[in-house]
Amino acid sequence: MAEISFSGLGGGIKFSDIIDKLVEVARAPIKTLEAKKANYQDKITLYQDLNTKLLTLRTRVNGMNMPSEFTVRSAASSDTTKVTATATGTAATGTHTISISQLAKVEQETHSGTSSKTASLTASDVVFQYTYAGTQRSLAVAAGTSLEGLVDQINGDSSNPGVTASILDDGSGSSTAYHLVLSGKDTGYTKTISIDSGTTLSGYSSSAFTQTQSATGSVVGVNGYQSPQVEIETHSGSGVTDSSTVVNNSGSSKAFEFTYGGTTYSVSVANGTTLSGLVTAINTAAGGKVTASVYNTNQLRLTGAEPGLSRTIAVTSNTTLDGTSSTIDFRSSTFTQTQGAQGIERSTNAVSDVVTGVTFNLGATTSSSVSITVSTDASAVADKIKTFVTDYNDLAAYILENMQYDAATKTAGGLLGEQPAADVLRQVRNIVTSQIPSLSDTYTALSQIGITTGSDGLLAVDDSKLTTALGNDYESVAALFVDNGTTDGVAAQLSTTLDNLTSIVDGPVYLRKEYYTDQITEIDAQIARKEEEIQKYELSLKIQYAAVEALLSGLNSTGSYMSTQLGFMLK
Repeated sequence: MAEISFSGLGGGIKFSDIIDKLVEVARAPIKTLEAKKANYQDKITLYQDLNTKLLTLRTRVNGMNMPSEFTVRSAASSDTTKVTATATGTAATGTHTISISQLAKVEQETHSGTSSKTASLTASDVVFQYTYAGTQRSLAVAAGTSLEGLVDQINGDSSNPGVTASILDDGSGSSTAYHLVLSGKDTGYTKTISIDSGTTLSGYSSSAFTQTQSATGSVVGVNGYQSPQVEIETHSGSGVTDSSTVVNNSGSSKAFEFTYGGTTYSVSVANGTTLSGLVTAINTAAGGKVTASVYNTNQLRLTGAEPGLSRTIAVTSNTTLDGTSSTIDFRSSTFTQTQGAQGIERSTNAVSDVVTGVTFNLGATTSSSVSITVSTDASAVADKIKTFVTDYNDLAAYILENMQYDAATKTAGGLLGEQPAADVLRQVRNIVTSQIPSLSDTYTALSQIGITTGSDGLLAVDDSKLTTALGNDYESVAALFVDNGTTDGVAAQLSTTLDNLTSIVDGPVYLRKEYYTDQITEIDAQIARKEEEIQKYELSLKIQYAAVEALLSGLNSTGSYMSTQLGFMLK
C-alpha cells in the first residue's frame, strides 16, 4: 500500500502531528513493558554477580574442608646458604639433619679456542656431531660459517637434545681467545656431552675439547643414614715388596680393567711396569674419577672421586694381571673394600623423595650436618581462615547492600524483596554463627576463636584471639572447619550448602535467573504484539485523517469558487 501523506490543504490543520500524538499515547503500555524488562535485566545481572561470589566462597571452603588442608607445615634451615627446605602437609613435625657432599651439576665441554668469533671456520660444507644424554645430533655446517654462526645453529636447532652453546672470551687477545662452550641443560650422571667421530669440522674433534665440568648428581646423607663417603678398594700387597716391584714381567703387555660408577676403564700394563708405574697408568686412564696410590709401601689403593651408592669400584674379569706368566695377581679377589661407597644420590639439587613431604633444595656442600626443622605453620592457617572471612564478607555485604532502601533518595536496592537472595544470606549466616554441638573439642563455635558478627552483619576477626586459639589447640580449631569423618565443620557444611545454592539444575539463584529470563521472553512477545497493533492503529488513523483532509480541502475549494462568483456579480 502506498504511503499516505498529508498536504496541509485541509484548512492548515497538521494531521500528521495529531497522528503522532495519538500513536505516542498508544505506545505508553510498551514503555511500561520496556521499563519492566530493564528492571528484570538488572535483576539477572545482580543474581549473576551473586552467583560469582557464591562460587568464590565455595572454592575457598573446598580448600579448607578436609583435615589435610589444615595440616600446613613450614621448614626452617639452620644454614640457608647450604640448604633450604619446603614441607607439605604430609610431612611429620620434627628435625632432620642433612649432609651434602656433592651438588648436581651440568656437563660443560670447552673448546681449545680460535682467534675470531666472526671469521669463517670452514671453506667447505662440513658436519659437527655430538651426543647429549644418549641422543646424537649431526649438524650440517655450511661453508663460511663463523663461531657465532655455529653457536646460533646449535641453539636454534629444533632437534637439539638439550645442549646450550655459548662463546667464552678469555680476554687474552691471542689466537685461542674465543672458546666454544657446550653446556648440558640437565644435571645428573647420565647427562653427558661427547663430540663424536662424525665431526668433519676441522679443529673441532673431541681432542680439541676439555671437560671443564662433569655431569654429576647430588649426594646427601639424611638423619645419619648413608652419610656420604667414597669407595676405597685396597690390594692385598701379596707378592709386592714396594713401589719399585715389577708387576708385569711376562714379556708382553697385560690388562688391568675396572669399572667405576658404571664406566669401564682399561689400562694397558707394559712389560716391566712397576707398582709405581701401574699407579701412574691407572690415574691417566681414569681421568680423575678414580685415584690410584701406594698404601702401606706395597699395596695398590683405588679411591673413588665421588660419593654415592652407585660410585662403586670393581675390578673386572678382563684383568690379565692374574698371577700367572710372571705377573702379580691383581684380580678382583685380591682387593678388599676398605670403605664402601655411601650417599643418597639424586639427579638434581631438589631432593624430594627421601623424607616424606619434605623437599631439600641444595645450595652448597657441607662440612657438618645442617638441621631442617619441620613445624606446624600456624600463621599460614590463620591467613587461610582470614581469607575465608574476607570472601564471606564480600558475599554478605553484596546482598545486604542491594537489599537496602535509601529513604533520602527513595531508591530501593535491586535485591530488596527478593526472597531467594534473602534465603542465601540466611543459610550461610546460620552456618557461620551457629554452634556445632556434636563437637567435643575445646572450641565448638567460631566466636570462641575470635570470629564474631558485627553490627553491620559482617564477620570480624580478633587476630590475637585467633592466634592464641591456634597455639592452645590447633586440632580443635581445625575441627571447627573440616569434615573429620564424624562431624562437619563450618567449611564442610558451607561446601554442601554452596553446592546446592549454585546448582544449575535446581539452585535458587539459577532458578531465579531463569524466572526473570522467561519473564523477559514473555515481555518481548508482548512488545512485539503491541508494536504490530500500533502499526495497524497508525495506518487506520492515517486513512481516517486523509479522508478528513480531502473533505476539508474540497470544502475550501468550493468556498473559494463561490466567493469569486459573488465578487463578479457585485461589480
